[in-house]
Amino acid sequence: SASSTLLSSLSASFDSLCPLSSRPARSSPPAPWLDDSLRAYRRGFRAAERKWRKTTLPVDLSSFHSLLSTFSSSVSAAKATFYHSKFQASASNPRKLFATFSSLLNPPPPPPPSSLSVDDFVNHFEKKVDDIRSSFIKSNDTAGPAHTALPYALTYFSPFSPDEILQLVTAGHPTTCPLDPIPSSLLQTISRDLPYLTSLINSSLTAGHVPSVFKRARVAPLLKKPTLNPSDVNNYRPVSLLYFLSKKSLANSPAISLRMTFLIQTSQVSRLVIQLRLLFSVSRRLSALLKLTLSPLLLSF
Repeated sequence: SASSTLLSSLSASFDSLCPLSSRPARSSPPAPWLDDSLRAYRRGFRAAERKWRKTTLPVDLSSFHSLLSTFSSSVSAAKATFYHSKFQASASNPRKLFATFSSLLNPPPPPPPSSLSVDDFVNHFEKKVDDIRSSFIKSNDTAGPAHTALPYALTYFSPFSPDEILQLVTAGHPTTCPLDPIPSSLLQTISRDLPYLTSLINSSLTAGHVPSVFKRARVAPLLKKPTLNPSDVNNYRPVSLLYFLSKKSLANSPAISLRMTFLIQTSQVSRLVIQLRLLFSVSRRLSALLKLTLSPLLLSF
């Protein structure tokens, strides 16, 4: 299909330009306070150390000690500045502030290796879904209230222009899934040069069908809290990782945008409800709903 051809072409092009290479796993996470200047200092004193070990001259040893002292003091100052700014940002949030102090005073130990297999996760989550389904109360076969016929109906989706598709693709946060053929940030920069992207999305909307390749997901078990036992399958929750195009473009953002435009034009739903739906953050939706609830009460006083 066209979607599979697009993904395979992107993957082949990316592999030809940036071949896959293996690197040793990092034993510890990178320090967030290390910037480019500190890394340059580190490369400098390591080069001086190699030179001293090769020549064993006192002048090279003195140069190595001087660079090492400069790097150590710079790292201490950068680390103090990093945590000072972090404490200042969390001054109004005691929970976050105490969590930062706890991570410094009592760093969590590395979790023990888990003995769970893929089949253990599959069986657990399948049983969990079956239990939820069986807990539902089957409703009686009684006829519900009759729905009033509306004067308007959304029978088709209008096609999108390349500029509108470009805006939808570049507006989303570039989250990359292991299934993506190329990094999402790179896809956003070259989306204007992809001639089949607009026709692919418009064809999906016209046919009312999402390509099967974009229905795939990589399910990863995520530990609910770092302090929980990783050997207990009940302490995990499944996280579905989808294609970037599947989340941000195909039959998701375009369909929502067209549906909202239709509801506004036909005045079937209040504009305030539309604005609440279009808000990105859940907290912003709740804040707007709270203002809507309190405004009649304030006016009554």
